[in-house]
Amino acid sequence: MLINMKIKIGLITALTLLFGLMAIGIISLTSYQKELLLSSRFEQLTSIRESLKRHTNSYQDNTTENLSLISQLPSTITALQQLSSSFYQQKYKQDITVIDAELLQFYENNYLNKIHHGIPNAEKLRSPRAYIPLSDAAKIAQYQYILNKENREAPSPYQTIHTSTHKQFEQFLKAHGFYDIFLIDVKGNIVYSVMKEPDFATNLYTGPYQNSGLANAFTKSIKRLPGEISFSSFLPYEPSFNVPAAFLAMPIHSNGELLGSVAIQIPVEPINKIMTFDGQLVRAGLGNSGEAYIVGSDHTMRNNSRFINDIDSPLIKELKTTVGIQHVETGSVEAGLEGKDGNHIINDYRGVPVLSSYEPYQLFGEQTVLIAELDKHEVLEDINHTVEMLIYTISSVLLTLLIAFTLFFKQLIIQPFRKLNILLEKELRKQTHQAVVSKSLLNEYKKAVDESAIVSKTDPRGRITYVNDAFCEISGYSAQELLSSSHSIIRHPETPPSLFKDLWKTIHSKKTWKGIIQNRAKNGDDYYVSSTIVPILDIDDNIQEFMAIRTDITEIFRQQQIILNHTTDNLTGLPNRQKLLDDLTEMDKPILALINIDRFSEANNFYGNDIGDLLLIKFSERLKESFSDILVYRLTGDEFAILTSTLSENELETLCADYISSLENNVFHINEYEINVSATVGLASMIGNVYVNAGMALRVAKESRQALLFYTSKFDLQKRSKENMEWTKKIKRAIEDDRIVVFIQPIIDRRTGQINKYECLMRLIDVDGKEISPFFFLEIAKYARLYPQLTEIMINKSFSYFSDRTESFSINLTIEDILNPKTRSILTHKLQTSSIAHRLVLEIVESEGIENYNDVFEFIEEMKEFGCRIAIDDFGTGYSNFEYLMKLAPDFVKIDGSIIKNIAHDESAQKVVSLITEFSKNIGAQTIAEFVCDQSVYEQVDAIGVDYFQGYYLGKPSLADKSITSIES
Repeated sequence: MLINMKIKIGLITALTLLFGLMAIGIISLTSYQKELLLSSRFEQLTSIRESLKRHTNSYQDNTTENLSLISQLPSTITALQQLSSSFYQQKYKQDITVIDAELLQFYENNYLNKIHHGIPNAEKLRSPRAYIPLSDAAKIAQYQYILNKENREAPSPYQTIHTSTHKQFEQFLKAHGFYDIFLIDVKGNIVYSVMKEPDFATNLYTGPYQNSGLANAFTKSIKRLPGEISFSSFLPYEPSFNVPAAFLAMPIHSNGELLGSVAIQIPVEPINKIMTFDGQLVRAGLGNSGEAYIVGSDHTMRNNSRFINDIDSPLIKELKTTVGIQHVETGSVEAGLEGKDGNHIINDYRGVPVLSSYEPYQLFGEQTVLIAELDKHEVLEDINHTVEMLIYTISSVLLTLLIAFTLFFKQLIIQPFRKLNILLEKELRKQTHQAVVSKSLLNEYKKAVDESAIVSKTDPRGRITYVNDAFCEISGYSAQELLSSSHSIIRHPETPPSLFKDLWKTIHSKKTWKGIIQNRAKNGDDYYVSSTIVPILDIDDNIQEFMAIRTDITEIFRQQQIILNHTTDNLTGLPNRQKLLDDLTEMDKPILALINIDRFSEANNFYGNDIGDLLLIKFSERLKESFSDILVYRLTGDEFAILTSTLSENELETLCADYISSLENNVFHINEYEINVSATVGLASMIGNVYVNAGMALRVAKESRQALLFYTSKFDLQKRSKENMEWTKKIKRAIEDDRIVVFIQPIIDRRTGQINKYECLMRLIDVDGKEISPFFFLEIAKYARLYPQLTEIMINKSFSYFSDRTESFSINLTIEDILNPKTRSILTHKLQTSSIAHRLVLEIVESEGIENYNDVFEFIEEMKEFGCRIAIDDFGTGYSNFEYLMKLAPDFVKIDGSIIKNIAHDESAQKVVSLITEFSKNIGAQTIAEFVCDQSVYEQVDAIGVDYFQGYYLGKPSLADKSITSIES
């Protein structure tokens, strides 16, 4: 019995010790379990934080990429140039005082009363007058677009340009989810916005919003390089009634010149959706009390709080946002702003203990903190529940052991561990469930992408394994046709192979490729997509597949093409005159050269329009090569322009002179033809109207037969205009006083040495009796529309003088004379009423430029029917060629004096004259050498066999009423 008692006591003692040890073990296990669960939750918060960072980074990249795309599109550059240029020229039918009064009423009654008060860091409200723009142009813009008083009957150039560009930027806004898009010129004027809020048409340097976030983003952007962004964080923005707003801006350049910036107002909603998992916080693992948010360097939130409805703030309740308003100054924020990351249990901005996981984060370049938090009480509820379960289990086990220790001894040891195992399995199932939820969220994101973009996937070899409905719709192919094919099925033949080479090189190096691709649909239609191609890697970092996400931007490109066509020459692809005028308004110190192809119309009509067009294209290509770093334009048919603000006057003048020289030494090969081209250049710099001055320099250069002329301060336009007016008066008075007279110069027959005929030359006798050559006044007479009267006088006086003589005589006619119905009528009447038509030689001045060969042929045939003979004057210059002679079939060919005067010492001149003489004889025409100025020239042309001689050496021009005698050889 004693032994049994000892055994019982021993068993009880053993049991007591065993339960003591088990109690200690359970307490230790409970503490360990608590630490384990806390660690697990911190890991979960860290994982959530990293996931949010990836999604936010993706949003930032897409937003920046889209802004970069907008800033670099030619249509955006052109829109800024044209809108800025026309913005300053706005006028309106309504009186400006009325406009001013209506704007004042709007700001007083419809704007200031809507601005929210009491927001931290907000600008103080000013009087209504302070918000009205200073310039009339800006007032008109706000009146038309903010007050909706557009002038639809007679739209201004600004309205026209705005209408053509607005749809494109609206599409940008919708496609990329921006709140607003702004175009700001280099002077700080907001010349365009989509939404037309009160910031539109204001100046960000001097206007009411010069201290705003938009102004801050703009002023930083114009100091950035192309493609670099500037960011202004979420601060109260008065045009949005002080609701906090953030802005991104990027500079716009054209050919190295800063034009201004494009800016966007970033909406809060995308960041809110990311931070709240689009409302699925519980499924994302943040339970009923967790949230994620970003805090800026000003210690305010960058997205809305999950507990926005519980925060006791009248301002937050009024605005329904915590962005830029809710102050957060916790240990996590301070550590994160110092560049640290980690996990802590802290009191959050509500004063509630939370598990907080934080890290420093760059939001569009701003130093912020990304935080994921979960209320401590929710975590402890799970732990307490686990502890309660353990205590309950232990109590049950103890009770069972006391009842039947012997029978259930094994179970007393095993059962608690089984219960513990069950709890661990439960936690494992919970974590597994969380993984399933995360996968479900990923599927939801995939669904969202499928709904909003054109998506495809390929295997590593490039074979399509998946396409969504949007891909099938835009391409015109069914999924069955696309699957297992390559993307070459939609490849556009004009897309350069280099693009795909770069694409494959990038994605095979496990990097993301972004760009714009032109594709072709099944029905042959072209379309454009902005593409992002991402390599998908497996757990071993090997490429498993490629995913391509695209946005349809076809309509944007079409709008861009419309704008480009407005400012681009269709033939050469160069910017046109409109583009030049726009660029001139934006350039501070422009230097302009106008380049005109000499006598282009002759080549165009002689060789045909097709050859003429090819010549213009070749000429433009050579211009671009010679002026590779300078803006080149085509203005009209044969006129081009060179514009720079980086070269000096001397540098541009030297380049132009070199280009003119290069034309002399290089022919243009057009099909089977070799065409010589010369050009005249007029230059002007910063004095007055550069375009007008360069045009004046070009005209004077042509009049004075100079290859190049620079308009300088000494080359005074007013002085030139005054001189032209004085010459016009002088010509008019000379016509009225009958002081336009005929001089005659003898033409000598080489074989007889006798005067065979005379050339009738025009002279103006000044009031002082001085003889004035038409070289000084003929072009002015043309501009003053007095030239037909001068020709009429020459015809009448020449016929009158030679009607009583027996010699032949010649009259010079330009193409203007031939095409002038009145001049032709006068000439025809003289031929019909006189008997001297057979002695008349009509000299067609070849250097004037023939516009229409058919009219010339018709005129020649008509004159030959009267018995007149035809001479081609100044042959051997410009586009002179033997096909030209064969077509016109003249009786005489007058060899240009610029060749004849050098014939005595220039071997090439001798060859040219010999060739012209021989060819003329073969087609039945006789030759006349002009400018026989001395004995050596005379002997040379005589030796070559030219038929007739004319020049000062043989006889100077003399007044037609003097006695004329033959000149012996």
